[in-house]
Amino acid sequence: MYYSPLFYWSLAAFLLLLPSLIIVREIYVKDSKFTSSFIRADKISVLFKKEPSQKKIEIAKIAISLALKYDIKPELVLAVIYVESKFNPKARSHVGAIGPMQIMPKTAKFLKIENPYDITQNIDGGIRYLKSLIKMFKGDVVLALAAYNAGPQAVINYNGIPPYKETKDYVNRIKKAYTKLKE
Repeated sequence: MYYSPLFYWSLAAFLLLLPSLIIVREIYVKDSKFTSSFIRADKISVLFKKEPSQKKIEIAKIAISLALKYDIKPELVLAVIYVESKFNPKARSHVGAIGPMQIMPKTAKFLKIENPYDITQNIDGGIRYLKSLIKMFKGDVVLALAAYNAGPQAVINYNGIPPYKETKDYVNRIKKAYTKLKE
């Protein structure tokens, strides 16, 4: 078979351009996914009266990275961390919850978190737990947040947000923080 020289030149040009077309497509896909849920770690400053410390910004970076990994809204995770611990990596509640996402020791064991005091493990486990609650309550984030605070059984027993003042306040504070982060 005989092909004209124009055919060969066209084929060569196409083959030379093909890799860059593929790369542009990959970058575009990654960019569009990334920018659709992009939030800068220093955005947490809207939650505080004064500028957050570098440690808090580092915690926010870890949280954003893990939220994207688990396909959960970074603003939601940051709002939970703010309400739970104000981004304090050494936070410990009166009932024994640990770290930025205030993981209970039994929950840490269930989630196979080796060291709940490790910031990354704590946030990773907290996000996995929150995501499982969202799935359990069929995408209802408000019920998932109530369950994160009061326990899933309480939400099931009351068929909604339990009538506990602490849990109602908790859900409202997260909604408020989430709204600030989305602005």
